[in-house]
Amino acid sequence: MFDIDKLKEADEIEWGKLQEKYFRRIFFYVRRHVGDYQRSEDLTQDVFLGAIRGIARFDRTFNVEQFLFGIARNKLIDHFRKVGRGGVKVGLGSTSDEESDVLEAIPGTDPTPSRVLVDAEKLGRQRNVLADVLRSLVGKYWKKSEFEKLKVIELIFCKNMRYSDIVPRASVRDERAVASIKFQAIQELQRMAKGHDPRRTLFSGLWE
Repeated sequence: MFDIDKLKEADEIEWGKLQEKYFRRIFFYVRRHVGDYQRSEDLTQDVFLGAIRGIARFDRTFNVEQFLFGIARNKLIDHFRKVGRGGVKVGLGSTSDEESDVLEAIPGTDPTPSRVLVDAEKLGRQRNVLADVLRSLVGKYWKKSEFEKLKVIELIFCKNMRYSDIVPRASVRDERAVASIKFQAIQELQRMAKGHDPRRTLFSGLWE
């Protein structure tokens, strides 16, 4: 139904058709687990940004629906890990109107003292790298006088504000513009962080 080659070429019409067909379904799937309307909308926007980012690696043995619901499931898991909600179960997603009954729990672990020390050392190195790349990103935007981008980034990452609340504060066009700025910032931070992590071991999972 959808032209994968056009999607890979970032064809706006094809992506518009995709979002028109699946936005509501993804939104209600996310909201079933999250509950909060605005947070569900923000996560749904992130799903489609993730789809844009990952479409180049699309496996044609699957369909677009499976691709989107897989991203949505991962976004939910990331969300619940971020808010510290242990033991949350997230449905695997479905290619039909009824979601799968298969549930998967996010595992909890009780680290040993030695593991804690190793993790603490790694965390310290991660913080130093993130401080460096954030400083570089802020400097880059400041030098180019992209102050609205700086404001959006601060409100998202420091204040953890909802997209709808950011729009009037940052004078951006709409929530999609907020999501786009966030996506671009994450890509840029990832690119810079790679220079500090040549063996891809410091930020486990960041490079996939």
